[in-house]
Amino acid sequence: MEITVRVEVQYLAPDHAVMRDVLEMFRRPMWVRFVMRYVSPRLKSASPADRSVIQAMRTEWLKKQQDAASEVECVICMNENTSPDHVHLPCGHDFHFDCLHSWLEVRSTCPICRFQFPKAFTGTYAVDSVESMVLLNEHHLGLSRHDLMWMDVGQQEVRAVVNVTLSRIVRDVGDSDEYPCELTARLMHVNGETFSERDLEAPTPRIQWHPAVQDGRSNDSEERQSQRPRRQMNNDSESSDRSDRNAKRPRGPT
Repeated sequence: MEITVRVEVQYLAPDHAVMRDVLEMFRRPMWVRFVMRYVSPRLKSASPADRSVIQAMRTEWLKKQQDAASEVECVICMNENTSPDHVHLPCGHDFHFDCLHSWLEVRSTCPICRFQFPKAFTGTYAVDSVESMVLLNEHHLGLSRHDLMWMDVGQQEVRAVVNVTLSRIVRDVGDSDEYPCELTARLMHVNGETFSERDLEAPTPRIQWHPAVQDGRSNDSEERQSQRPRRQMNNDSESSDRSDRNAKRPRGPT
């Protein structure tokens, strides 16, 4: 199961930094720790109900109103329930079907008594990817990509939209705490165009290469993929910092 959280952050660039330095910073493990300060509260406040609860609304708790006397007031929309369908929860409260469905998409409690339903987000999660987009403004449209990369942003606040994807993991005894994580960073114009400093670099010429093979296995150490640790979230949406200490630099942006 995957969770994707989108947040907008403000990053204060250090002295004498240029935009290229900011993109490099956004590909480092310390940036993940910074972003998780925004993501963790979001996960705690927005905990949708499990899919089984939505299914129970349709199959077990859905009621048909027989007459006007059976009408109930829905506290979610504050209008009387004129729909022929309403939901009668196990805690005894009634709501419009559509209203409650929207409510449980972002919360997992009864709107009145806070009766707790099973949550969609349980278990341990690791950060699978962090995609950062630095937001440029209209004044930047007239600048070349090269000029934007070397633009002085020291001691300025840089706005960025960050998409964080977390994957649920099942850990067995003896499993490693390290999981691959992809960190990408690009600039985004107001017209939606995106690019990074790597787009300005000349492509590396391809060289035909044949690794030596012994006993059916390659002896080239570069063939092995590095395992970069991902940030982990436990069942109460708190992040674990121990997997960041040995994080390696990601291979490059997309």
